[in-house]
Parts: sequence; structure tokens; C-alpha cells
Amino acid sequence: MSDLKVIFPSPEPVRVHKWDAAIYPVKLRDFELFSEVTAGLLKLLTEPSVSEFSEFGGAKGRKLREFIRKTTSLNRYQVWRLPVSSAVQLAAYSMQVNQGFFVKALPEMVAAIQVGLSQSSD
Repeated sequence: MSDLKVIFPSPEPVRVHKWDAAIYPVKLRDFELFSEVTAGLLKLLTEPSVSEFSEFGGAKGRKLREFIRKTTSLNRYQVWRLPVSSAVQLAAYSMQVNQGFFVKALPEMVAAIQVGLSQSSD
């Protein structure tokens, strides 16, 4: 396990609407929220329609605002002032940044687990 390197990603700078912001890595306490918003947003992006957009806004609007607050440096006032298109785009970018972290972290975790398993069987 000593070979396992823990990745601490740095915030990703982004310009949103008229503000400079940073996108933070998802914290474990927010992982459920991240998963829920991501699933709804992916469905919206793969099946774009007015009805899908309305359903996402009605069911996930509050969670989208919470998601943006927890994954960016924007304050509550700034999040409320975002146009819907900017909010959805920012959430999608946050998903992309965090997905990049998971893609980097997973191979290292799998390799560490395999090393640990092979050492325990010896």
C-alpha cells in the first residue's frame, strides 16, 4: 500500500457568465448529489428535448444549484443569477473535470488492489 499515491486534484479555473470561478473535486459527502445530478444531466444531453429539459429543471433544479455551489467557488447569489444555459454548461464542465480525476485515479487504485491481493496470497 505504500506505493499508492493519493491524488489531490487542484481546482480548475473557469470563466462563468461574468465571474471567474474554480471547479473543485467532488467530496465524498457530495458524491450522492454528484451522481444524481450527473445521471439527470447525461439523460438530458443524450436525449435533448423540451420535455426532457422541463423534467430535468422541475426535478433537479434545486439539486443543480446545490451541485454548483458545492463543486465551484461561486456563492449563492452568483448561482441564483446564472442563466439556465450557463448553469447546465457549468455543471457539465464540472462533471468533465471530475470524470478526468476518476479516470486518472482508477488505474492506480486497481493496480494497488491487485498488488495487495497478490501479496496476501503469498
